[in-house]
Amino acid sequence: MTSSHDDTREYPDRWSPQRRAWLALFLWPLVITAAGVLWYLSFKHQLPEQVATHWSRRGPDGFTHRDTLAWIVGVMGLTMPLLIGAVILAIAGRDGAHRRTAVGFTAGLAVFNVGLMVLASWEQRGLADGALARDVEWPLVVSLVASVIVGVLAAFTVPGTVRGQTRASAPVPDGALRTRLAAGERAVWSRFIAPGRWFWILMGFVLLSLIPVGFLSGAWVFTTIMVILVLLPLLGFSVFRVTVGETGLMVRGGLGFPRWHLPLEDVAEARVAAEIDPMGHFGGWGYRIGLHGKTGFVVRKGPGLEVERGDGTSWMITVDEPEEGAALLNTLADRAR
Repeated sequence: MTSSHDDTREYPDRWSPQRRAWLALFLWPLVITAAGVLWYLSFKHQLPEQVATHWSRRGPDGFTHRDTLAWIVGVMGLTMPLLIGAVILAIAGRDGAHRRTAVGFTAGLAVFNVGLMVLASWEQRGLADGALARDVEWPLVVSLVASVIVGVLAAFTVPGTVRGQTRASAPVPDGALRTRLAAGERAVWSRFIAPGRWFWILMGFVLLSLIPVGFLSGAWVFTTIMVILVLLPLLGFSVFRVTVGETGLMVRGGLGFPRWHLPLEDVAEARVAAEIDPMGHFGGWGYRIGLHGKTGFVVRKGPGLEVERGDGTSWMITVDEPEEGAALLNTLADRAR
Protein backbone atom coordinates (compact mmCIF):
# COMPACT_ATOMS: atom_id res chain seq x y z
CA MET A 1 0.00 0.00 0.00
CA THR A 2 1.06 3.64 -0.09
CA SER A 3 3.07 5.16 2.70
CA SER A 4 -0.19 6.55 4.09
CA HIS A 5 -1.37 2.99 4.71
CA ASP A 6 1.93 1.35 5.70
CA ASP A 7 3.12 0.85 9.27
CA THR A 8 6.60 -0.42 10.13
CA ARG A 9 6.11 -0.67 13.91
CA GLU A 10 5.93 -3.97 15.75
CA TYR A 11 2.86 -4.63 17.90
CA PRO A 12 2.45 -7.10 20.78
CA ASP A 13 -0.33 -9.58 20.13
CA ARG A 14 -2.66 -7.86 22.58
CA TRP A 15 -2.20 -4.58 20.66
CA SER A 16 -2.40 -5.93 17.14
CA PRO A 17 -3.58 -3.50 14.43
CA GLN A 18 -6.96 -5.23 14.36
CA ARG A 19 -7.48 -4.84 18.10
CA ARG A 20 -6.39 -1.22 17.99
CA ALA A 21 -8.89 -0.64 15.20
CA TRP A 22 -11.72 -2.17 17.23
CA LEU A 23 -10.78 -0.04 20.22
CA ALA A 24 -10.74 3.12 18.11
CA LEU A 25 -14.02 2.13 16.47
CA PHE A 26 -15.76 2.23 19.85
CA LEU A 27 -13.86 5.11 21.46
CA TRP A 28 -14.35 7.72 18.74
CA PRO A 29 -18.19 7.70 18.66
CA LEU A 30 -18.29 7.29 22.44
CA VAL A 31 -16.18 10.41 23.04
CA ILE A 32 -17.96 12.39 20.30
CA THR A 33 -21.40 11.46 21.58
CA ALA A 34 -20.52 12.13 25.22
CA ALA A 35 -19.16 15.57 24.30
CA GLY A 36 -22.27 16.34 22.27
CA VAL A 37 -24.68 15.26 25.01
CA LEU A 38 -22.80 17.24 27.67
CA TRP A 39 -22.84 20.34 25.47
CA TYR A 40 -26.56 19.91 24.84
CA LEU A 41 -27.28 19.52 28.56
CA SER A 42 -25.33 22.72 29.27
CA PHE A 43 -27.91 24.84 27.41
CA LYS A 44 -31.01 22.61 27.54
CA HIS A 45 -32.69 24.89 30.10
CA GLN A 46 -32.59 27.74 27.54
CA LEU A 47 -34.61 25.78 24.96
CA PRO A 48 -38.35 25.78 24.36
CA GLU A 49 -40.14 22.76 25.81
CA GLN A 50 -40.75 21.38 22.31
CA VAL A 51 -37.59 21.65 20.21
CA ALA A 52 -37.81 21.72 16.41
CA THR A 53 -36.15 18.57 15.03
CA HIS A 54 -37.52 18.36 11.49
CA TRP A 55 -37.89 20.96 8.74
CA SER A 56 -39.80 21.19 5.48
CA ARG A 57 -39.72 23.91 2.85
CA ARG A 58 -42.12 25.97 4.95
CA GLY A 59 -40.15 25.66 8.18
CA PRO A 60 -40.20 23.43 11.28
CA ASP A 61 -42.80 20.67 11.09
CA GLY A 62 -41.54 18.13 13.65
CA PHE A 63 -40.81 18.62 17.35
CA THR A 64 -39.30 16.66 20.26
CA HIS A 65 -39.42 17.34 23.98
CA ARG A 66 -36.12 18.84 25.13
CA ASP A 67 -35.60 16.11 27.76
CA THR A 68 -36.16 13.33 25.22
CA LEU A 69 -33.81 14.95 22.71
CA ALA A 70 -30.79 14.34 24.94
CA TRP A 71 -31.43 10.59 24.72
CA ILE A 72 -31.96 10.77 20.97
CA VAL A 73 -28.60 12.52 20.54
CA GLY A 74 -26.94 9.70 22.46
CA VAL A 75 -28.65 6.95 20.49
CA MET A 76 -28.01 8.53 17.07
CA GLY A 77 -24.38 9.19 17.91
CA LEU A 78 -23.70 5.58 18.85
CA THR A 79 -26.00 3.04 17.23
CA MET A 80 -25.83 3.74 13.49
CA PRO A 81 -22.11 4.67 13.35
CA LEU A 82 -21.07 1.67 15.43
CA LEU A 83 -23.25 -0.76 13.51
CA ILE A 84 -21.97 0.29 10.08
CA GLY A 85 -18.34 0.58 11.21
CA ALA A 86 -18.41 -2.81 12.94
CA VAL A 87 -19.77 -4.49 9.81
CA ILE A 88 -16.98 -3.00 7.67
CA LEU A 89 -14.30 -3.92 10.18
CA ALA A 90 -15.60 -7.46 10.68
CA ILE A 91 -15.76 -8.10 6.94
CA ALA A 92 -12.52 -6.46 5.81
CA GLY A 93 -10.41 -5.74 8.89
CA ARG A 94 -7.40 -7.68 7.55
CA ASP A 95 -6.43 -4.74 5.36
CA GLY A 96 -4.96 -1.54 6.83
CA ALA A 97 -6.78 0.79 4.45
CA HIS A 98 -10.08 -0.92 5.23
CA ARG A 99 -9.49 -0.60 8.98
CA ARG A 100 -8.91 3.11 8.54
CA THR A 101 -11.99 3.42 6.36
CA ALA A 102 -14.14 1.76 9.03
CA VAL A 103 -12.89 3.94 11.88
CA GLY A 104 -12.92 7.15 9.84
CA PHE A 105 -16.46 6.54 8.59
CA THR A 106 -17.68 5.69 12.10
CA ALA A 107 -16.20 8.83 13.64
CA GLY A 108 -17.39 11.05 10.79
CA LEU A 109 -20.95 9.75 10.93
CA ALA A 110 -21.04 10.22 14.71
CA VAL A 111 -19.92 13.84 14.30
CA PHE A 112 -22.55 14.49 11.65
CA ASN A 113 -25.43 12.93 13.60
CA VAL A 114 -24.54 14.53 16.93
CA GLY A 115 -23.41 17.84 15.47
CA LEU A 116 -26.55 18.38 13.40
CA MET A 117 -28.94 17.75 16.29
CA VAL A 118 -26.98 19.75 18.86
CA LEU A 119 -26.26 22.72 16.58
CA ALA A 120 -29.88 22.87 15.40
CA SER A 121 -30.92 22.94 19.07
CA TRP A 122 -28.27 25.56 19.93
CA GLU A 123 -29.88 28.00 17.50
CA GLN A 124 -33.20 27.69 19.35
CA ARG A 125 -31.92 29.05 22.66
CA GLY A 126 -34.20 31.70 24.09
CA LEU A 127 -37.15 30.90 21.82
CA ALA A 128 -40.59 30.60 23.40
CA ASP A 129 -41.72 28.16 20.73
CA GLY A 130 -39.72 25.74 18.58
CA ALA A 131 -41.95 26.66 15.64
CA LEU A 132 -40.04 29.97 15.48
CA ALA A 133 -36.73 28.21 14.80
CA ARG A 134 -34.70 29.28 11.78
CA ASP A 135 -33.81 26.86 9.00
CA VAL A 136 -31.19 24.20 9.60
CA GLU A 137 -28.87 25.17 6.72
CA TRP A 138 -25.82 26.29 8.69
CA PRO A 139 -25.95 23.50 11.29
CA LEU A 140 -26.08 21.06 8.39
CA VAL A 141 -23.13 22.66 6.59
CA VAL A 142 -20.97 22.85 9.72
CA SER A 143 -21.79 19.24 10.64
CA LEU A 144 -20.89 18.01 7.15
CA VAL A 145 -17.53 19.80 7.10
CA ALA A 146 -16.69 18.75 10.66
CA SER A 147 -17.58 15.12 9.90
CA VAL A 148 -15.12 15.02 6.99
CA ILE A 149 -12.30 16.59 9.03
CA VAL A 150 -12.80 14.38 12.09
CA GLY A 151 -13.28 11.29 9.92
CA VAL A 152 -9.91 11.81 8.23
CA LEU A 153 -8.17 12.46 11.56
CA ALA A 154 -9.77 9.40 13.15
CA ALA A 155 -8.72 7.18 10.26
CA PHE A 156 -5.07 7.93 10.87
CA THR A 157 -5.23 7.00 14.55
CA VAL A 158 -5.43 3.39 13.36
CA PRO A 159 -2.38 1.44 12.10
CA GLY A 160 -2.18 0.84 8.38
CA THR A 161 -1.02 -2.40 6.81
CA VAL A 162 2.00 -3.68 8.74
CA ARG A 163 4.98 -3.66 6.39
CA GLY A 164 5.94 -7.19 5.37
CA GLN A 165 2.58 -8.67 6.40
CA THR A 166 1.37 -8.84 2.80
CA ARG A 167 4.74 -9.70 1.23
CA ALA A 168 4.83 -12.71 -1.10
CA SER A 169 7.52 -15.19 -0.06
CA ALA A 170 7.19 -17.67 -2.95
CA PRO A 171 8.12 -16.98 -6.59
CA VAL A 172 5.41 -16.08 -9.07
CA PRO A 173 3.96 -19.41 -10.32
CA ASP A 174 5.52 -20.77 -13.52
CA GLY A 175 2.15 -20.90 -15.27
CA ALA A 176 1.34 -17.24 -14.59
CA LEU A 177 1.08 -14.75 -17.44
CA ARG A 178 4.34 -13.03 -18.37
CA THR A 179 5.68 -10.63 -20.94
CA ARG A 180 9.14 -10.56 -22.55
CA LEU A 181 11.45 -7.93 -21.15
CA ALA A 182 15.16 -7.77 -21.87
CA ALA A 183 17.56 -7.31 -18.97
CA GLY A 184 17.39 -3.68 -17.88
CA GLU A 185 14.43 -2.93 -20.16
CA ARG A 186 11.64 -0.88 -18.60
CA ALA A 187 7.93 -0.94 -19.37
CA VAL A 188 4.79 0.77 -18.12
CA TRP A 189 1.16 -0.22 -18.62
CA SER A 190 -1.58 2.31 -17.88
CA ARG A 191 -5.33 2.44 -18.37
CA PHE A 192 -8.09 4.90 -17.46
CA ILE A 193 -11.29 3.33 -16.15
CA ALA A 194 -14.65 5.00 -15.60
CA PRO A 195 -18.31 3.98 -15.39
CA GLY A 196 -20.47 3.87 -18.52
CA ARG A 197 -22.67 6.63 -19.87
CA TRP A 198 -25.75 5.66 -17.89
CA PHE A 199 -23.87 6.22 -14.65
CA TRP A 200 -23.00 9.77 -15.72
CA ILE A 201 -26.54 10.42 -16.92
CA LEU A 202 -27.85 9.35 -13.51
CA MET A 203 -25.30 11.48 -11.66
CA GLY A 204 -26.11 14.45 -13.88
CA PHE A 205 -29.78 14.02 -13.08
CA VAL A 206 -29.02 13.92 -9.34
CA LEU A 207 -26.89 17.07 -9.51
CA LEU A 208 -29.42 18.94 -11.64
CA SER A 209 -32.18 17.98 -9.23
CA LEU A 210 -30.37 19.97 -6.53
CA ILE A 211 -30.96 23.21 -8.47
CA PRO A 212 -34.72 23.36 -7.81
CA VAL A 213 -33.98 22.39 -4.19
CA GLY A 214 -31.84 25.50 -3.84
CA PHE A 215 -34.38 27.63 -5.71
CA LEU A 216 -37.39 26.51 -3.67
CA SER A 217 -35.68 26.49 -0.29
CA GLY A 218 -33.35 29.45 -0.75
CA ALA A 219 -30.59 27.32 0.79
CA TRP A 220 -28.00 28.06 -1.90
CA VAL A 221 -24.98 27.65 0.38
CA PHE A 222 -26.14 24.20 1.43
CA THR A 223 -26.99 23.24 -2.16
CA THR A 224 -23.56 24.34 -3.42
CA ILE A 225 -21.76 22.39 -0.70
CA MET A 226 -23.88 19.33 -1.43
CA VAL A 227 -22.91 19.50 -5.12
CA ILE A 228 -19.23 19.66 -4.13
CA LEU A 229 -19.64 16.81 -1.65
CA VAL A 230 -21.23 14.69 -4.38
CA LEU A 231 -18.68 15.53 -7.09
CA LEU A 232 -15.47 15.05 -5.07
CA PRO A 233 -16.19 11.48 -3.89
CA LEU A 234 -17.60 10.68 -7.33
CA LEU A 235 -14.37 11.67 -9.08
CA GLY A 236 -12.13 10.26 -6.35
CA PHE A 237 -13.79 6.88 -5.85
CA SER A 238 -15.53 6.05 -9.16
CA VAL A 239 -12.97 7.11 -11.79
CA PHE A 240 -9.43 5.69 -11.74
CA ARG A 241 -6.05 5.67 -13.47
CA VAL A 242 -4.48 2.20 -13.19
CA THR A 243 -0.71 1.92 -13.73
CA VAL A 244 1.72 -1.01 -13.64
CA GLY A 245 5.39 -0.07 -13.48
CA GLU A 246 8.69 -0.47 -11.66
CA THR A 247 7.11 0.40 -8.29
CA GLY A 248 4.24 -2.08 -8.65
CA LEU A 249 0.53 -1.46 -9.16
CA MET A 250 -0.77 2.06 -8.61
CA VAL A 251 -4.42 3.15 -8.64
CA ARG A 252 -5.23 6.85 -8.47
CA GLY A 253 -8.61 8.51 -8.14
CA GLY A 254 -9.87 10.74 -10.93
CA LEU A 255 -8.52 13.88 -9.22
CA GLY A 256 -5.09 12.32 -8.66
CA PHE A 257 -6.10 11.28 -5.16
CA PRO A 258 -6.73 9.19 -3.19
CA ARG A 259 -3.92 6.85 -4.14
CA TRP A 260 -3.59 3.10 -3.58
CA HIS A 261 -0.22 1.36 -4.09
CA LEU A 262 0.55 -2.36 -4.19
CA PRO A 263 4.36 -2.85 -4.27
CA LEU A 264 6.01 -5.56 -6.35
CA GLU A 265 7.14 -7.55 -3.30
CA ASP A 266 3.48 -8.05 -2.35
CA VAL A 267 2.47 -9.56 -5.70
CA ALA A 268 1.94 -13.32 -5.33
CA GLU A 269 0.29 -13.58 -8.75
CA ALA A 270 -1.57 -11.34 -11.17
CA ARG A 271 -4.21 -13.00 -13.31
CA VAL A 272 -7.20 -12.28 -15.51
CA ALA A 273 -10.55 -12.54 -13.74
CA ALA A 274 -12.99 -13.82 -16.34
CA GLU A 275 -16.02 -12.14 -14.79
CA ILE A 276 -16.12 -9.46 -12.10
CA ASP A 277 -19.62 -8.57 -10.97
CA PRO A 278 -19.67 -5.28 -9.01
CA MET A 279 -22.94 -6.11 -7.28
CA GLY A 280 -22.20 -9.80 -6.79
CA HIS A 281 -18.63 -9.41 -5.52
CA PHE A 282 -18.78 -6.02 -3.80
CA GLY A 283 -22.37 -4.81 -3.56
CA GLY A 284 -21.80 -1.77 -5.78
CA TRP A 285 -19.51 0.20 -8.05
CA GLY A 286 -16.37 2.28 -7.56
CA TYR A 287 -13.84 1.72 -4.77
CA ARG A 288 -15.27 -1.14 -2.76
CA ILE A 289 -14.48 -3.33 0.23
CA GLY A 290 -15.34 -7.00 -0.16
CA LEU A 291 -15.28 -10.24 1.80
CA HIS A 292 -12.06 -12.13 2.60
CA GLY A 293 -9.80 -9.08 2.29
CA LYS A 294 -10.79 -8.17 -1.26
CA THR A 295 -10.40 -4.60 -2.50
CA GLY A 296 -12.31 -3.63 -5.62
CA PHE A 297 -11.98 -0.87 -8.20
CA VAL A 298 -15.00 -1.86 -10.22
CA VAL A 299 -16.80 0.35 -12.74
CA ARG A 300 -18.59 -2.25 -14.86
CA LYS A 301 -19.38 -5.96 -15.13
CA GLY A 302 -16.94 -8.10 -17.10
CA PRO A 303 -13.33 -9.31 -17.18
CA GLY A 304 -10.65 -7.57 -15.18
CA LEU A 305 -7.32 -7.75 -13.41
CA GLU A 306 -7.01 -9.69 -10.16
CA VAL A 307 -3.85 -9.41 -8.07
CA GLU A 308 -3.31 -11.78 -5.16
CA ARG A 309 -1.07 -10.56 -2.35
CA GLY A 310 1.21 -12.60 -0.15
CA ASP A 311 -1.30 -12.82 2.69
CA GLY A 312 -4.07 -14.14 0.45
CA THR A 313 -5.96 -10.85 0.12
CA SER A 314 -6.49 -9.49 -3.38
CA TRP A 315 -7.30 -6.51 -5.55
CA MET A 316 -9.85 -6.74 -8.37
CA ILE A 317 -9.98 -4.10 -11.11
CA THR A 318 -12.37 -3.99 -14.06
CA VAL A 319 -10.14 -2.79 -16.89
CA ASP A 320 -9.70 -3.35 -20.62
CA GLU A 321 -6.92 -5.72 -21.77
CA PRO A 322 -6.23 -7.04 -18.25
CA GLU A 323 -3.95 -9.78 -19.62
CA GLU A 324 -1.36 -7.14 -20.58
CA GLY A 325 -1.34 -5.63 -17.11
CA ALA A 326 -1.20 -9.04 -15.43
CA ALA A 327 1.68 -10.23 -17.63
CA LEU A 328 3.77 -7.11 -16.99
CA LEU A 329 3.07 -7.12 -13.25
CA ASN A 330 4.10 -10.78 -12.92
CA THR A 331 7.27 -10.16 -14.94
CA LEU A 332 8.25 -7.14 -12.84
CA ALA A 333 7.43 -9.00 -9.62
CA ASP A 334 9.69 -11.87 -10.75
CA ARG A 335 12.48 -9.41 -11.45
CA ALA A 336 12.09 -7.82 -8.01
CA ARG A 337 12.39 -11.13 -6.12
